[in-house]
Amino acid sequence: MSNTKKTGSQALPIKPKRLTDTNLLLLITIVVFLVMYIGAMIFLKKGFLKPQTFFNILNANAALIITSCGMSLVMITGGIDISVGGVVALVSMSCAVYLDYHGGSVFASLLIALVIGLAFGWAFSWPIWISSRLSSHWRGCSLPEA
Repeated sequence: MSNTKKTGSQALPIKPKRLTDTNLLLLITIVVFLVMYIGAMIFLKKGFLKPQTFFNILNANAALIITSCGMSLVMITGGIDISVGGVVALVSMSCAVYLDYHGGSVFASLLIALVIGLAFGWAFSWPIWISSRLSSHWRGCSLPEA
């Protein structure tokens, strides 16, 4: 099998695609994860040999995966919002306290999470974003000019 592409009467060589920065970072991340997982399978052996353990790792970190995908989109579009971690922590702890100490329902806890997230997101991020004349990198961590 040759690395040529036939077009009409000529055979043109096929050039291999170069790795872009984004694809290189993704490849490095996947390789590091696989090396660490294989290392855990070799040295710890107990539960890491089961395929269900891999799915349990993904399931336990689903909220972090969703949050990191959203933050990636924010950064790709040129903005930055460093308050996301704090709002996620506040919402999580508010829901946990409500469910544990007050014996609340899951539906009410979801409503509380939605209200707190929207309130803090709107109260702190929106006015700074609208009134700030600074670059997008400083909107999430500075106060607007008077």
